[in-house]
Amino acid sequence: MAGQAGTSAPQLIDERLASSTDLRELVVLTQIRGELVRQEEARADGEHRRSLERLQLYYKLIAAPVAFGTGVAFVALTPLVGVGLFLIGAGLAAFAPDYVRMVLRNKGEREGES
Repeated sequence: MAGQAGTSAPQLIDERLASSTDLRELVVLTQIRGELVRQEEARADGEHRRSLERLQLYYKLIAAPVAFGTGVAFVALTPLVGVGLFLIGAGLAAFAPDYVRMVLRNKGEREGES
């Protein structure tokens, strides 16, 4: 056991599966290994979801206002109005879905009261 301090649980289970001859033990070890794999995938999915949420937050806090401000500057100060409108739209696009969802939710609540 002293040499196995660095091995992970799935590796230990794989070793036990390879050396086991008892059918019941094989079934239990296979179920345990499947559960460990499922938990590892769930953990990896959670980390990925959190990193995507973090990137979305950074975009909303930094990139969207910068795009909007640059677009306003383009419209006001340069002849490139089309580029400015595009940048304004890109800046507002980060906030519009949340705003539209909020408005539609409030409208649905008001219609439900009538």
